Amino acid sequence: MQLNMSGESIESLLYCETKPVLELKISYPQIMGPLSKKSEFRFNDLYCRQARTLNRKARTELYRQATEAYRNAQAQEYDFNLYSYIRTFCAPRLDRIYTSVIFDLYVYYGGAHGMTVRTGQTWDFRTGTRIPLSYFFQQNTPYRKIILNSITEQVREQVKKEEILFFDNPEQNIRQYFREQNFYLTGNSFVFFYPLYTLAPYYAGILCYKVPFEELKNCFASERHPALLSNNPMCFSERFGNELL
Repeated sequence: MQLNMSGESIESLLYCETKPVLELKISYPQIMGPLSKKSEFRFNDLYCRQARTLNRKARTELYRQATEAYRNAQAQEYDFNLYSYIRTFCAPRLDRIYTSVIFDLYVYYGGAHGMTVRTGQTWDFRTGTRIPLSYFFQQNTPYRKIILNSITEQVREQVKKEEILFFDNPEQNIRQYFREQNFYLTGNSFVFFYPLYTLAPYYAGILCYKVPFEELKNCFASERHPALLSNNPMCFSERFGNELL
């Protein structure tokens, strides 16, 4: 029996008088299948509650800002651009032991462009808990050094090929802006992502770097190796707009 994931959403178009001022869509995952009831409940309950919290925040704080901006635009006779609050998600790895979910939250305040913030969370369904990157590794192993060296080599290759115009001192920025929580799993790799404006201008997007499990083989705790149950992992995408490695 396979693990199944569905995409649920909260959607609204909010008005000031007769003018739409805020489009709202918050998508979130729900899971079912061969899991313990505890794991299934914790996963589904967390993301349902998160979605409701984000919905309340958007309907109060952001809606208030949007209505004020609309009224100012009316008073000063300039065009008003519809505000947006849109969250999409993807599960680049979906299996009965380890599942990763990533979320992109796009917020637009009517300016030149909106901002997207990505977050990632990985679960061990044997315990029904979210797990950090360090969970996979033996203590006192140089996993962080190996990861940073791998990312650095990939960036050097991008610089050489002039694929991306990085900010000055890209290798220093790789280390300065590296955050262990900014990762997700695929079937054979970790993928680490850097937020907008950390390594390169906005046009470059959220930059992602793949580090295969093989490069870290001497660091894993054997019972926590991320290749467990993943010879043929599934992936679930709910209208996810960004590139995934």
